[in-house]
Amino acid sequence: MKSKLATTLLFLVAVNHSSCQDKKQPSVQTETTNEVIHTLRSGLFSSYTQEKIKVADFIEHYLNLMYDSTVTTRNALWDSKILTDQQDFILKGGFEKGFLIQNSPQILGIRATGNQQYEVKLAIEQNGFVYKIMNLTVAFDGLNRPYFID
Repeated sequence: MKSKLATTLLFLVAVNHSSCQDKKQPSVQTETTNEVIHTLRSGLFSSYTQEKIKVADFIEHYLNLMYDSTVTTRNALWDSKILTDQQDFILKGGFEKGFLIQNSPQILGIRATGNQQYEVKLAIEQNGFVYKIMNLTVAFDGLNRPYFID
């Protein structure tokens, strides 16, 4: 009798343990997707210089980091001390990251203004309605790293 009871208890513990493992597994195996903001680029990009393409890449990269990191982290990434919350406020313009993922900002053009500085015209629109057009100035430091100029 004791042997049957012990076998039954052992079976119940094994089933319960197996059931608990099944419940825990999906949360461990669930993968989160980290969606990113992609900037649309005009057809003129095929004739752009490497520097202008680097400016466009910097803006796209910054837009994503702006939502997912702190100013301190970004300053450390670019070995800078000049990025501020004010720049983020202007770039975000009240838009959530999800809005910019669904409605990709468009780089309308990049114009060299001299001294390794570039003016970037960036538009945010949805269904043909323009919400915001920004003129951003990007420069390169002595180590050829891009950064924003207020």
